[in-house]
Amino acid sequence: MKREVTLLGILHGGIVLRNGCILVTVTGELQIFLRCGGRGEFFAESLAFWKNASIIVVMIRFRIFGIPVEIQPWFWLILALLGSDFGQKGGNMNEALAVALFVIAGAISILVHELGHALTGKYFKAQPIIVLHSFGGVAVFPYAKFTRMQSFLMIAAGPAIQILLGMIVWAIQYKYQSQFSEAFAGFLDDLWLVSIIWAILNLIPVSPLDGGQMLYQIMGPKRRRLFLQVSIGLAILFAVGLFLITRFPIMPIFLLYYAYQNFQELRNFR
Repeated sequence: MKREVTLLGILHGGIVLRNGCILVTVTGELQIFLRCGGRGEFFAESLAFWKNASIIVVMIRFRIFGIPVEIQPWFWLILALLGSDFGQKGGNMNEALAVALFVIAGAISILVHELGHALTGKYFKAQPIIVLHSFGGVAVFPYAKFTRMQSFLMIAAGPAIQILLGMIVWAIQYKYQSQFSEAFAGFLDDLWLVSIIWAILNLIPVSPLDGGQMLYQIMGPKRRRLFLQVSIGLAILFAVGLFLITRFPIMPIFLLYYAYQNFQELRNFR
């Protein structure tokens, strides 16, 4: 009988595989709890404004390069909301089409990013699972044990391949733009911009971003306290700097939330 992985809720904890269930890190404090079989229900008990909420969700599941991929409905919704602000608009293209193209571009970019993590982990004999969720994506490696160098390379592969994708698409767009339709040119613009900007932001050395996890692999577990202190300071510094430069609050808010997460862990550090 085929067994399917189904979303059960957002909980607290670490990455584990227990009794056929997988607990997957999303943003550090927030987690996704997965199990095999049955109908999935979403219980976002960690978020006050979702407390006691319960809705049925439908997953999209497929394999790419032999790696299981699951896409949750909230992933599409958040991308659509972002696309309503950032999608390439103008000319004769209507807004609905612009948002749809942004969603497709964002999905491709994030999937490529997670494939960078997953394929590198697979090279190191792990069995990866990719989940695309409302906060972006995550590549999970149940039972896998990596050296610090392997972990660093696996983490770095995500933003590296995403930046490479952005550069290739930009080069194609730059050389052949006059030959493309307005819609396809707008799609390519979204794809290279999203890929490069999101990858660079993800390289900010703040936990749980990729840049923060790379910094942790460099510093090592014996310097965990110092790492948390550095992560808190850099999160606040980058949050203030990004807001002053862009006047756009979303990434600064996330960085301040990450600073709070790291502070909470630092308080409990023993």
